[in-house]
Amino acid sequence: MSQKKRDLILMDWCDELEDWPVESVKAALRQWRRDNPSKKPNPGHILQLLNKAWGERNAPAVRAAIEAQQRARSEPMSRERHQQVSAEMAEMLGQFIRRPT
Repeated sequence: MSQKKRDLILMDWCDELEDWPVESVKAALRQWRRDNPSKKPNPGHILQLLNKAWGERNAPAVRAAIEAQQRARSEPMSRERHQQVSAEMAEMLGQFIRRPT
């Protein structure tokens, strides 16, 4: 394999995995080798392992956040909170609407 081709492959790996900590990538690579000893991974294989591990590790927190959000939606909104949200939305929408000049 030419050095140019190796460099392109390495750039692809780095681009795909740059958002993950090095130790996490190493652990995913080790896991891939244990599970698939006769196959070479590509960045997508490693991303799948990283995402799965992240989901398993953070599932309780994500579940709690979703439940809290659902509870907040089911509770009636106070008049003060309604006015606050309405003012925030009006401000945000005002940034997207052009007024004729």
